[in-house]
Amino acid sequence: MTAGVHVRQGRASDADAVARLLVRTWRTNYRGLVADGFLDRLSSEEQAARQLRLMTRPGACHRVAVEGRTVLGFACGGPARDPADRWRLELYALYVAPRLQGRGIGRRLLEALWRDLGVQAAEELGVWVLAGNDDARAFYERVGGRPRAAGWLDLGNRRYPQVSYVLDPPGVGSKILAN
Repeated sequence: MTAGVHVRQGRASDADAVARLLVRTWRTNYRGLVADGFLDRLSSEEQAARQLRLMTRPGACHRVAVEGRTVLGFACGGPARDPADRWRLELYALYVAPRLQGRGIGRRLLEALWRDLGVQAAEELGVWVLAGNDDARAFYERVGGRPRAAGWLDLGNRRYPQVSYVLDPPGVGSKILAN
């Protein structure tokens, strides 16, 4: 664990830092998985506006991991965006600065999001992951995620295979709090 990291509620004033982190993480982690042109065109300004929309979505929760005033990671989730996914709650995004991945920050953000969403024992949290994103898939499997479905993600003018995972709340088959 990284000493001095604090997880707190996300605020509108975090949107720019969260957007810069998201763009940097995509460009680092998705290079070779997603077209370079798409990654190079990612805009921090557009992502900041998107994050503000997610923060104000009814029922959504947004958490950030910070050290001092530096945003190191974020997670957001809320009501499922697509009823066909068969889960009530969805993890919209979970990103940690590339240099800090694997140090427990993502796990802490996910735990905080579970608490914020008030997930009950019989509920599941769903998340979609690019099929080729082995690191993210391994993370969700380490915290007890189970693959559920395959689908497609349209980015720019290309389609990419993705897989969904369902996560049980902590204490209900989940490994989040167990590790």
